[in-house]
Amino acid sequence: MDKSGLRVNQLVEIELDSYLYKGVFPSRIEEITSEAMCLGIPIRFGVLVPVQVGDKITVNYIHDQEAYCFKTRVLGRKREPLPVLVAELPREIIKIQRRNHVRLEISLPVYLRALEEKSTISAGRTIDISGGGILLVTSAEWARAQDLIWLRIELPPREPVICKARVVRTNRRQVRGVNRYYIACQFEDIREGQRDLIVGFIFARQRELIRRGLL
Repeated sequence: MDKSGLRVNQLVEIELDSYLYKGVFPSRIEEITSEAMCLGIPIRFGVLVPVQVGDKITVNYIHDQEAYCFKTRVLGRKREPLPVLVAELPREIIKIQRRNHVRLEISLPVYLRALEEKSTISAGRTIDISGGGILLVTSAEWARAQDLIWLRIELPPREPVICKARVVRTNRRQVRGVNRYYIACQFEDIREGQRDLIVGFIFARQRELIRRGLL
């Protein structure tokens, strides 16, 4: 299991598909023993999600720029010192795909500015986003290829990601007589926790689209 990055305090998502509750919920690995692991019981609207002993669950997580998942069964529940699910250790861990290759077409608010202090903040929208970078559109004309810039990307309902990025290319187009600048950016020096937020957001949206039959 060490090879796939399972560890105490690992952030995970628990996917439930029981007759009582369906959905994907954030959680964390609280303990790993030679026989089982403890996962924080998911919470929805301040109430513990009623996961039952015997339920089969899917656990998704990110490690070292890879996405993994495994299936397990709930063996029990404990309430002290923290409410946790006791689950079987995974028999098989599946690598889903390299996360930098997972790209989601979506329009999200994004703000950009040059690295210099007190530089102008420009607004835009994402065209697509991945764990490695974004394509955005803006009316700002100051960005040039190879520039280093600051980005703030809104990921509702998650917290925004603020990071540095390098402009890979720009392309000007006229839309209804107004210049629009399409800017491809690659993230630089992004913290892994921030990248995990982006990838978790992408996977959650993809699962939602799959459930709705749109992907």
